[in-house]
Amino acid sequence: MAICREEGMPGRSAVYRWGEADATIYQAIARARDLGFDAIAEQALEIADREANSAVEVAQRRLAVETRLKLLAKWCPKRFGDKVELEHSGKVESDITVLTEARRQVLIEKARRAAEANRGEGERGLPACNSRHPAGVDGKGAQQDSGVDDRCSRQDVGNYGLEARAPGRATG
Repeated sequence: MAICREEGMPGRSAVYRWGEADATIYQAIARARDLGFDAIAEQALEIADREANSAVEVAQRRLAVETRLKLLAKWCPKRFGDKVELEHSGKVESDITVLTEARRQVLIEKARRAAEANRGEGERGLPACNSRHPAGVDGKGAQQDSGVDDRCSRQDVGNYGLEARAPGRATG
């Protein structure tokens, strides 16, 4: 806001705070900004329309015009940005099926039966692991026990040097 640069005028932050507090002020700021964008676009046209006397002057004017146009495209892309069109070719296929209440009930029953069949098994269908997993090594190099009765995966069995076993059966 150019007016904020003048002596005795409020700073930008004060004007923006006023705009946030009052919709009328906000709309006036937005309108002034749009008018400023139009003024910059007109400046770019005037610079481009002036006759140049040398190649250096042509380059300077081109830079001035391009700078203004790039700023306008950045500040107000809807009005001054490049128009981007998205074109689709081909066809769109969909594999969406409607889940009926009857099919939903069948799936729920299947899931319930699978859960009952897996009851008592650990993660990924392995037997429940009743071992106490080591929590780490103490300062003397001895294994410390976590004291947690976890279920473990096949990878855990290998990591801790445990034998795979059925639930509740002790290993030797």
